[in-house]
Amino acid sequence: MVFARKAWWCFAAGLAACAAQGQTQPATTAPAGAATANAALDAHLKANAAIKTLQTDFVCRKDLAMLESPLVSRGTVTIAKPQSVRFSTLKPYVSELILNDGKVLQRSQHETAWTKSDPSARPGLNAIMGQLAGWSVGNAGKISEYYAVAWAEKPLAASPDAGAKQAATSAETFLLAPTNGDLQKVIKQLTLAFDPQTHHLLAVQFVTQQGDTTTYWFAAPTIDAALPADVFAPKAGGG
Repeated sequence: MVFARKAWWCFAAGLAACAAQGQTQPATTAPAGAATANAALDAHLKANAAIKTLQTDFVCRKDLAMLESPLVSRGTVTIAKPQSVRFSTLKPYVSELILNDGKVLQRSQHETAWTKSDPSARPGLNAIMGQLAGWSVGNAGKISEYYAVAWAEKPLAASPDAGAKQAATSAETFLLAPTNGDLQKVIKQLTLAFDPQTHHLLAVQFVTQQGDTTTYWFAAPTIDAALPADVFAPKAGGG
């Protein structure tokens, strides 16, 4: 269970993986003549409303106060409407988490059986998980009821794997500050970066109240592919 616990925060961020297409360094300010941050973010989310299922690769970097060096992991995320998510860390270790129908399942590298977690034990985190899963497939929700939205003043760093694959376009980047009590206990701020042309989510970062930072970069999306019947409800001892 050690690896599953380490992956928990990365998993929450991974739920934001929508139709990501490449990796980029977001712009620092709003485009000239842009709409308000709320309206612009809402437009990006609604542009993905037709998506039913999504699979995407990710690179995750965790900067933790308790560690001298950042943790970098890689894997895949699978999402289906309305709010089903399977997050699979593949490197440097295997760890999986599933959110489906109000249930949370997890298993680590050395386990074949899935362990059920109590969703009520983490109300703030589960709220974020559900919201980001919905947003990733175009369920905009009532963002203003949970967050104060503004244009981000600073860019997110480029992906550790960017290199020659780095996208040429600059992203529109939003800073979300939670206003909901449960969310405030967990998250200090959340940053989302979108491609202004495709509306694909390129990166997400969030900072905990303890000052730990998790950044995700997304790439190689597959949209509306047929998924295995048990991808979100694996059988005992199954994959």
